[in-house]
Amino acid sequence: MDRVDRLPKQIYAIAGAIALLVILGISFLLWPLSGEKFNKDAWQRTITEKESSTCYRGNMAKDIIKNSLSAEMKEQDVISLLGKPDTNTGTGEIRYILGMCSGLGFDYDALHIYFKKSGELSHAKIYQH
Repeated sequence: MDRVDRLPKQIYAIAGAIALLVILGISFLLWPLSGEKFNKDAWQRTITEKESSTCYRGNMAKDIIKNSLSAEMKEQDVISLLGKPDTNTGTGEIRYILGMCSGLGFDYDALHIYFKKSGELSHAKIYQH
């Protein structure tokens, strides 16, 4: 009978440990995207092959979203600020590669910037691919 009474406690303990590991894992993966102020020269500089496997732009991405982009901006305004996008879908979305920003360093992250049909900036998000 004691063993049956302890089972729910063990399940809660296991579930709690799993939840903690998930939270720590997500924090570890997103940590490199910490706050660095946007620097146009650093953002637009040529990246060496060795640097291409680092998070060479990732630390500035959140600052760009928070402080550099505004709803009044058109696609050309964003391109003037950030330079030629790495991808232009032609459907109201441009993308800038941030580098390999996950804690494990095997996937590239990108800053996706979306525009309304009227041409103004809609929103921007950081995605890991």
